[in-house]
Amino acid sequence: MLQPYMGMRSHAAVFRNDGSVFVHLHPAGSINMTAQQRFARAAGAEAPAMGMSAPTDRVTFPFVFPESGAWRIVVQFRVGGVVETGAFDLAVDGPDAGAE
Repeated sequence: MLQPYMGMRSHAAVFRNDGSVFVHLHPAGSINMTAQQRFARAAGAEAPAMGMSAPTDRVTFPFVFPESGAWRIVVQFRVGGVVETGAFDLAVDGPDAGAE
């Protein structure tokens, strides 16, 4: 199972290869952790660590590529106490192309 790494189930960086766009993402989005905890308390629930609501080995990152081009996605997660890193290159053919 994935273990918390810096308070989250994983982290991702998405960037365009020409350096014009860089985004740091978390599972379930990049909402401020303090804001998430406040929303949970207001709803009468105890706030879990962001992205750590239930044990799983699957995460998704909400993101829409803003433009075509060559992109790289770097993902980090922790399993068995070891932080692992994976990098993926992809070509995006049109604007508003989503990824998960």
